Amino acid sequence: MAQTQNAFEEGLDRIEHTVRSLEQDWKRLQRNAEKRRRELEKRAERRVRRIQNELSKTPLAKQLRKRSKAWEKRAESLRRDVEKAFDNQVEALLGSLHIAPRSEVARLERKVNQLHRKVKELEKAQGTSGGKGGASRAAVA
Repeated sequence: MAQTQNAFEEGLDRIEHTVRSLEQDWKRLQRNAEKRRRELEKRAERRVRRIQNELSKTPLAKQLRKRSKAWEKRAESLRRDVEKAFDNQVEALLGSLHIAPRSEVARLERKVNQLHRKVKELEKAQGTSGGKGGASRAAVA
């Protein structure tokens, strides 16, 4: 019985370790995604400034200055599109890695806690039913 209980507790420990590991991986992926988003945003802003600088040197600068607002809007629109595409790529990557969403992790944590309570109840019930129960509880602790 103690072996079964130890195996069960080891299984619970492995599940909890896996959940913690997934949470750490998720946080790392979020940090990386945010870093790449900022890099892409900076790159887009640099390109907009370079284009504006080049345009200001041309003979048609007056006309282009009038139209620059439209270009800025377009650049902002492109930046948002790049950001959305990047976010979609991150979501696809997480999906292909089979990383559970936060709600699933929370559900698994609740289930682990519920199973842990049941194990404690079984230990308590076994401890009151005879002499062997005390020895198995000591082996678990």
